[in-house]
Amino acid sequence: MLEHRGAVNLARSQREFFRTGPGSRVLQFASLSFDAATAEVLVALISGAALHLAPLQQIQTELFALLKEQAITHVTLPPSALAALPTGGLPALDTLIVAGEACPPTLAAQWGRGRRFINAYGPTETTVCASLFECQADGSPTLIGRPIANSRIYILNGHFQPLPPGLPGELCVAGVGLARGYWNRPELNAEKFIELELFGRVERVYKTGDLARWRTDGNLEFMGRIDQQVKLRGFRIELGEIEAVLAAHEAVREAVAVLYEGDGNPRLVAYVVLSDPSSVVIDQCSVVGRKPTERDVLPSPSSITTSHQSLTTFLKERLPGYMVPAHIQVLESLPLTPNGKIDRKALPKPDVASTRYEPPCDTTEQHLAEIWQQVLKRDSVGMNDNFFGLGGHSLLLMQVHNHLQPDYPALKVIDLFSYPTIRALAGHLRQRGQPASTEPAMDKQAAQSRAEQRRAHQGSALQRRR
Repeated sequence: MLEHRGAVNLARSQREFFRTGPGSRVLQFASLSFDAATAEVLVALISGAALHLAPLQQIQTELFALLKEQAITHVTLPPSALAALPTGGLPALDTLIVAGEACPPTLAAQWGRGRRFINAYGPTETTVCASLFECQADGSPTLIGRPIANSRIYILNGHFQPLPPGLPGELCVAGVGLARGYWNRPELNAEKFIELELFGRVERVYKTGDLARWRTDGNLEFMGRIDQQVKLRGFRIELGEIEAVLAAHEAVREAVAVLYEGDGNPRLVAYVVLSDPSSVVIDQCSVVGRKPTERDVLPSPSSITTSHQSLTTFLKERLPGYMVPAHIQVLESLPLTPNGKIDRKALPKPDVASTRYEPPCDTTEQHLAEIWQQVLKRDSVGMNDNFFGLGGHSLLLMQVHNHLQPDYPALKVIDLFSYPTIRALAGHLRQRGQPASTEPAMDKQAAQSRAEQRRAHQGSALQRRR
């Protein structure tokens, strides 16, 4: 339950910090069901700026072209969405704001040259934004900055005492942007919204659950989550909610969900222990903890009926799409700590190999395999492996599209959704009569040489455009 004064304070604070005015063009990127949309709409209106609306499909599949053609000057994006875009070629983009999840310094270094790059932080309970920081394009840490006007931030220890610079604690927010609370949730309100005496005054603060610390320069450094809530592509996700839904499936005895970031491709992964493993045929779930059988390794297409497919369908019926794990892995048992709790750090690396490996048959498939391996950060990809089953998602698919554009200019992002395997995509490209080759696949050394030549060609083309 948020108040109008918080929204007015947000718009006025961001107008001043973002320097929006009558000549600005703001893209309405966020869904209207997402709190960030409030900032986009109100900042544009209070500044006399143009608010550019676009169809969802265009935002999802043609974002770079949209920013360029409409000469957008201000846009707010999750870091993962920004990472999927090609750098350069957006001269009108004056101010780039990232929000919704932690921003790596490399992203600020890539996009911060020649424009303002701002890292925004804030939970919905504080009216969208609580602090702002203008990053430098020098590889320095992307901090979350200082509180916006009429907001106060405290870093507190477990006894709700303020901590000095350098010591990490829970980030708590006070000020005019604070929500009245959650509708009809008195117990949650009592847990999250508390009154404390701080520096001689009684403050009502919101406990964010985020771990942060003050730096000596007066800026805040975000350090992760205190509890098991995570952020992925701008969405706040309670892992316990995923685990509870999975555990409600009749075939599942135990379940745990994690945000896996080990290969640089953040995604949700679930680990399950089945009630009766012999009753479930393994599809994209892999079995860890027992010797694989022929049925596990090489299931016939006609016999694949449940497991990953049925569990994913079960989750999609009960959870929003962004909360459905990209991969579900079957274990004989969950690893435990000495005191009997689930040891999340001991969970195995996701094994997403779901089909028998099949090598590329020609240079077209080899070309696609090289791109998939680079984007998905995998050593090898089979021709019948499913892009989404390997941990891919729509933002990574846009990266694939960017790599393919020089060779296949007529290819649309929407086509990649329809052909999620290399073999299917290669066949589609041949049917459309686009550049392709049926020559035998090159050896590894030749493939690497070709990839280096292609990267050099793309770099030269980019330099000419600049």
